[in-house]
Amino acid sequence: MGVMLASLNGWLLHNVIPTVYYRKHRMVADVASQFFSKTNPVNNLISFSGFRMLWRRKRGGRFEDVWVDLRKSGICGHAVEVWMEPPKAGKVRIFFKGFRGQSGGLEMDEKSQVFQADAEELDVQVDVGTLFLGRRRRVRYHDMTTAQLVAELRTGRIFNPSKARRRIHFRMCHSLAALLFALIGAPIGILFRRGGRMAAFGLSFFPILGYYALAYLGEAMAVAGGDPVLTGWLPGIALGLLALVLNIKVMRI
Repeated sequence: MGVMLASLNGWLLHNVIPTVYYRKHRMVADVASQFFSKTNPVNNLISFSGFRMLWRRKRGGRFEDVWVDLRKSGICGHAVEVWMEPPKAGKVRIFFKGFRGQSGGLEMDEKSQVFQADAEELDVQVDVGTLFLGRRRRVRYHDMTTAQLVAELRTGRIFNPSKARRRIHFRMCHSLAALLFALIGAPIGILFRRGGRMAAFGLSFFPILGYYALAYLGEAMAVAGGDPVLTGWLPGIALGLLALVLNIKVMRI
C-alpha cells in the first residue's frame, strides 16, 4: 500500500498539481476578463484591487471621458477614450486616446517599459493578474511540472537554479513520504500493541508532525543559502533513519 500511494503521490506532485496551480489562476483571470468586457455597472465605475476606472459615457465597447488608475501597472490619469481587446495568453491590451497623466515603469515580460506622461494614443499590454488581482502573476516554480523544470535548468534559462533544484528534490522526497510513513507505522503498531490501538494511533502523529516541521526547516535553510539537495531531502532522510531504527528493533523482538 505504501508503494502504491508513493507512486500515485509522485505522479500527482510531478505532473498534475503544478498544472492545476497554473490553470486555476488562468481560469480566474479569464472569468475576470469576461466580467470586465460584458458588465454594465451602475454609476459608471469599475473598481478592483489593482484597477479603477470612472467614465462619463459608454458607447458599444468604448468608454469616453475616462479617469483611470492602474498605479500598480504604472498608469494613472485621464483619457478621452478607452477600449480594450479580448484577453490573449493571460494579457489584456488596452488603448488610450488623448491620455493625460502619469505613465511609466510598466512591467512587461520581465522588463520595464517607460511611457511619456502625455500621449495622443497609448497602447498598453497588461497582465490580467495586475488588472484584477492587484499584482502581476508570473509562472512560478510550483506552476511548472518537474519535466519543465529540468528542461529549464538544462538550457540555463531558469532565474534561480538553486530554488528550482530544491523544488525538484523536495517533490521526489514528498513522493516517498507515503512509503516511509508505512515503514514507520507498521513497527509502531507492533511495538505498542500492548498499549492499545489508540496509543499506537496517537504515537503515529509524531512522525507526521516531525516531517512537516523538517520540511519548513529545510525551506528556511534553502532561503539562507543551504544546499538544495540536502534541504529538499531533509524530512525524507529523517523519516528513513527513524524507519530503519524501528524496523531493526522489531526484527530483534
